[in-house]
Amino acid sequence: MGKMDTIRIVCAGAFFAAATGCVPTTAPPIVSHEEIRQEATIQQELATQASNELLNQIRAEHAAASLRVNTIHRRLMRANLEFCEKTVSSIGALIANRNTFAPNFWSSDPQFDSEWADLYLTDEYMRVLEVLPSSPAERSGFLAGNVVTHVSGIPVGTGASGNSNFKRAMQGTDGKSLTFSRDGFEHTIFVQPEVICDMPMVVVNSDDINAYADGNAIYLNAGMERIVRDDSELAFVIGHEMAHNILKHIDSAVVNSIIGGLIGVAIDPSLGEAGAEVGALAYSQEFETEADYVGLYLAARAGYDVSNVAEFWRAMATINPSAIHVPSLTHPTTAMRYNVIKKTSEEIDRKRSLGQSLLYAKL
Repeated sequence: MGKMDTIRIVCAGAFFAAATGCVPTTAPPIVSHEEIRQEATIQQELATQASNELLNQIRAEHAAASLRVNTIHRRLMRANLEFCEKTVSSIGALIANRNTFAPNFWSSDPQFDSEWADLYLTDEYMRVLEVLPSSPAERSGFLAGNVVTHVSGIPVGTGASGNSNFKRAMQGTDGKSLTFSRDGFEHTIFVQPEVICDMPMVVVNSDDINAYADGNAIYLNAGMERIVRDDSELAFVIGHEMAHNILKHIDSAVVNSIIGGLIGVAIDPSLGEAGAEVGALAYSQEFETEADYVGLYLAARAGYDVSNVAEFWRAMATINPSAIHVPSLTHPTTAMRYNVIKKTSEEIDRKRSLGQSLLYAKL
C-alpha cells in the first residue's frame, strides 16, 4: 500500500468518525490490501474444507441410512411374498455404475436419484456399493468396492452398456457365477438369487421426514432414519407404504399425472387445489388407518418386535403438533393412529400366544 492510499483510508475513517460524532482514540495497526487478500484466501480454503467435511459426513450418514433401509426392506419383501402379485430374483446387493442412477423417480423402474451417484462415488465400472446382511451376496463373499467384470462368463462392460448388460444377465432365478476384481486379483463366486416381492425401495437423498408409495414402489427419505427409534419402527414405516401398494390404495395413473397426490406417513405436503383433490382420492383417512393396521402385521411377519411401535406416532406428534387433535384432509390424527397401532400390536400378541398365523383381519 502506498503512502497516498494510507492517507485516503485514514481520511475516510476520520470523516466517518466526524459524521457520527465519535473520534477514534486508539491507533489499530494498518493492514495492507495484500495481507487482506492472503487472509481471505486462507479463510476460503478453510470454508471449502469445512464444506467438504460436511458433505462427507452427509454421504456417510445417507449411505448408512440406505444400507439400513434396504436391509429392513428386504426382510419385509421376503416375509410377505404371499401378498405380492409380482416377484423378482435378488442377491441382496446394490451393484451399479453412474449410469444406474436414474433422475426420474416416477418411472416404472425407479432407481435412486442422480445425487446418489455422487454420494456413492460411482464411476464407469459396475461396483458393489451395498451388501445386505444375511443375503446371498454376503454369504458368497461379496464386499463393497468389488468390481464385477463377468456374469456367467459373459463380459459386463462399462458405462451405459455395462449397466444394461448386467441387469439383463442377472434376470431369472438360476444361479449365477460372478467374476469380480478385488485388490488387483480376479475372483469368481457362485450366487443363488432369492425370490422376493417385486416392490422396489427408493431411498431419497433428502433430510425431510417423509415416506410414500406410488402403487409399485416405496419411497423413503433418508431423513426418516433420524426420527425412528429402532429398526422395528422403520420396518413399520416401510410396511405402511408396502400396505398401500398391496391394498391398491394408489391409482398409478393418477400418481403419474399429479405428483401432489403422493402424501407421506408423517406430514402432508403443501398441495395445490388439484393436488389436494387427488390426494383426497389417493389417501383417504380410512386408507391411512388401513395401511397402519396392515403395515404393522407386515413388519411383525418379518420378525420385528412391534409391541412398542405405537410410540412412533407420539414422536410424529412432536414434529407436527397440529395433527394431534385435528385430522388433515387425508390423514387421521396422530392420537387416533397411536391407538390403532397399540390395539393392533395387542391383536398380534394374542395371535402369537395362541399359535395362530399372523394374518390381518379382512372384512
